[in-house]
Amino acid sequence: MLLSLSLSFPSNPPPFLPVDVLGRHAHQNDREEEEDLRLLSQGMRQLRQRRRQRRRRQALGLRPVRPRGLLQQGVPAVRLEGQPQKCCITKAERVPQPRAPLTDCKETTSEGDDFPICLDPVALASATTLPCAHVVHAACVAELRKFKLKQACPLCRTPLPPGPDELFEEATLRCMLVKRRVKRGDASWGALIKDEQRGIQAVVGGLRAAADQGRAEAHYNLGNMFAQGHGVAQSDVEATRWFRKAAGQGIAKAQHELENVFDEGRGVPQSDVEAARWFRKAANQGIAQAQNKLGSMFDKGRGVAQNDVEAARWCRKAADQGIAQAQNNLGIMFDKGRGVAPNDVEAARRCRKAADQGIAHVANHLRP
Repeated sequence: MLLSLSLSFPSNPPPFLPVDVLGRHAHQNDREEEEDLRLLSQGMRQLRQRRRQRRRRQALGLRPVRPRGLLQQGVPAVRLEGQPQKCCITKAERVPQPRAPLTDCKETTSEGDDFPICLDPVALASATTLPCAHVVHAACVAELRKFKLKQACPLCRTPLPPGPDELFEEATLRCMLVKRRVKRGDASWGALIKDEQRGIQAVVGGLRAAADQGRAEAHYNLGNMFAQGHGVAQSDVEATRWFRKAAGQGIAKAQHELENVFDEGRGVPQSDVEAARWFRKAANQGIAQAQNKLGSMFDKGRGVAQNDVEAARWCRKAADQGIAQAQNNLGIMFDKGRGVAPNDVEAARRCRKAADQGIAHVANHLRP
């Protein structure tokens, strides 16, 4: 039995695309998919990078980064008729608003308050004042400078000034240049030219800034400048003020200068007691001239109780460091047996050393 199949074909058959055309379409679709994947991957990469930056800033305690653009908090949106909604910011609104005065700042610290970093009370002896008027611990700020972070005040984020070491080194270098010209005879402290005057003003400003940040040597150098009138008006009162600050921080040279100030009454009332007190502090740090003066004060009983033993002890310390007057005084003590056992040989040896160093009247003190 035969089966008959009837096939019907459409009157307008669809056109067949060539193989090369189909290949081009497929290749184009592949490129579009690769471009979409690339953009998606790039967007995800940027998103992960922003998240890492945000976590890092949160870990360091920094403020989050604000998004850029015209949309800002507190700016009202203005809807114009016939136009799409957008934000408008006037020129006056773009001007940065001034900071609130520090008197209204609740984070302002003063003496006796706890410092937010170390939680220790703030004391003026161990504190420094930043340009933003915050009183902070000098040691905490010094440690803060070691980290590779934004150098800013930990309370108000105001940029920190240069460190005390940098300020002191720059001021010392400037002062050395002027001193060298004066030493060569090219300049005089009483008649500096304008460039040298500006240099000295920069030196004084740098030393003051370094001193405000706790650099003790800056206090001593300022005291020397005011005491000698180098580039500034000579003032014993100002010199004493700066010497006292440096001496309070343990600078032996400042203590020695301060003892001479009280001994001679320059800028302060003359006081043997205060002079002896500072003589002792400088002598304990090995200043030979202070040891000699302290021995003389114990010998004469000026500012301290008269004590031949203490006088001989301090004169021996000064003589061992080559002070000619101390050699002479010690020779007299050995000759007369004051504070030490009499010893003609030691007396002669000490007086001979003093004579070799320029003391001409030593022979008159020896016993016949």
